[in-house]
Amino acid sequence: MDRNNPAPSWREQQPRRILVIDDNPAMASSMAEVLELEGYAPEIARTGRQALEACSHASFGAALVDINLPDISGEALIKKLLSRQPEISCIIITGHASLESAVNAVSAPGVAGYELKPPDMDRVLALCREIFARQQAQAEARMFRDIIGNMQNGIYIYKMETRGGEDIFRFLTGNPASVQITGVPVSDLIGKTMFENFPKLKETSIAAQYAALAREGHAVTPGELLYEDHRIPRKWFFVKAFPLPDHCLGVMFEDITNRKIMELELKQRELELQILSHKTLSLQEKERARLARELHDELGQQLTALRWGLDRLENKVDEPAHKEQIRALTHALSAVTRHLRGIVKGLRPPLLDDLPIDLALQSLVDEFRDMAAFDIRADFAGVAGLRIPEQSATVAYRILQESLTNALRHSHATAVLVSMTREQDKAVLRIEDDGRGFDPESLRGASGGFGLAGMRERAALCGGAVSLQSRPGRGTTVSLHLPLTENPKG
Repeated sequence: MDRNNPAPSWREQQPRRILVIDDNPAMASSMAEVLELEGYAPEIARTGRQALEACSHASFGAALVDINLPDISGEALIKKLLSRQPEISCIIITGHASLESAVNAVSAPGVAGYELKPPDMDRVLALCREIFARQQAQAEARMFRDIIGNMQNGIYIYKMETRGGEDIFRFLTGNPASVQITGVPVSDLIGKTMFENFPKLKETSIAAQYAALAREGHAVTPGELLYEDHRIPRKWFFVKAFPLPDHCLGVMFEDITNRKIMELELKQRELELQILSHKTLSLQEKERARLARELHDELGQQLTALRWGLDRLENKVDEPAHKEQIRALTHALSAVTRHLRGIVKGLRPPLLDDLPIDLALQSLVDEFRDMAAFDIRADFAGVAGLRIPEQSATVAYRILQESLTNALRHSHATAVLVSMTREQDKAVLRIEDDGRGFDPESLRGASGGFGLAGMRERAALCGGAVSLQSRPGRGTTVSLHLPLTENPKG
């Protein structure tokens, strides 16, 4: 459709018929000529009988009725016209009438106005425009009611008008569902503008969007709206607007308050679970550190004292057989001590307390080199000598440990590159392998496996984030972004 020359409305496409009823041929022709010049379709009847016959083959929106006809009075004719065409509006034209008869005539059903002969055609034309505008609005309202009456969603119909250069939306009608949803009767809204009915909408950009939709058909993205005023309690609505003929606009809305409450409650539960998970991981790390210290300080010291005692006993014993037994016990004690150190290191690597992050991670890489069937290269030059918060260091160590374990078990890689760089206020750890890769979507909803969910939970402890990139046959890259400052929520 040409937006500069919009198509006429469905009502404008139909002829606006006016029945001119007057027994004076010159007067009837004169009025019909003026009406025709204004774009109306007049038809002349000189008697009541001719007028009723005309009504049997055509519909008329208005009738100019001479109140004194040769075969019937004007009042009686109007009643008959209304019985045949209830929507017709009559304008009385007469040259002989008292004030009382004029008042009675205008107050009669179906009469829109009263003019003395010769009629002021400017006033007659104004009445005709008013009649057809009202009939069009009524027809549109009926059409809209038929369309929207049985819909479950609320529907409001507006007519866009311009007042003082400003686009306004005048309320035409609404469906029964709109009353159930808002609690506001349609009768309270009719004739008022959108902002008069719903003043809080002024705080949104909705008017400009709806004007573009009604005038030019520009799309308005459906969306959620939180609304509250003195009549409508706080509610969430899903709102969708759509264009209608004649610069009209339909607004369909659905009460989604219960759904939004459920969504908010679900988000709250998810947040609570996330907080609980963070606390669990944090407590787990603290408990590991405590156990590591106790094993190192208590059991480690006891094993050292026991080794010292065995060494002294060996020096005091002369019998070779006894010396051999003591040496065997010493070797067993050394094995227990090494095992204890492995346990302590697994619980809480002491390197994290003693060394900068690059040396602590390099030590872990060196351990995996002894086990791996692939080449592991490390580049920590970008963070040489850097000490990061204890929590971040622990997270980096654990995620590198998990990633190298995954590469060892699953990747079938020939080479792995481990690097850490400093990017503004973050440290970024990357573990890249050239293995067989996989589809990350396969991890959704899976438990165990790659352990990505656990990595993300750990990273969140210190305000960090983990991302994973992988494709079948293209290897896998795990990236960890860590803050270089303490996380107050950790």
